[in-house]
Amino acid sequence: MQNILFSDIINNMSKAEHNKTYYQKNKDKYKEKSKLSQEEWVEYTKQIWNIPIPNKGDLAFGEHSAIMPEEIVRRCVKLYTFVGDVVLDPFTGSGTTLKVAKELGRKYVGYEISKTYERVIKLKLK
Repeated sequence: MQNILFSDIINNMSKAEHNKTYYQKNKDKYKEKSKLSQEEWVEYTKQIWNIPIPNKGDLAFGEHSAIMPEEIVRRCVKLYTFVGDVVLDPFTGSGTTLKVAKELGRKYVGYEISKTYERVIKLKLK
């Protein structure tokens, strides 16, 4: 099967060696840009998150049966990665994880075997 995001993978990873060297030299700057505020830390580390489900405003509404709320992805990406890191989504679905990773300054790699979602993934990444 064709990987529908192959061009995105190439675009994101083509300068990997240069980026790795740059990242090593600027690690402290990336860590500083990635810091959570005290309010974010308190909210993100609660045992229960109150996050609304996606609604008609999501580009995948009506096109994908299990849309991931962006806020769940946002919190996980901010908690566990630094700006410039690569986020892997092996089950891309409607592309929510890739969209949020891109918005937060992370690189992304996504795989989706269902051609059905290609259009919505591309819309989310514009």
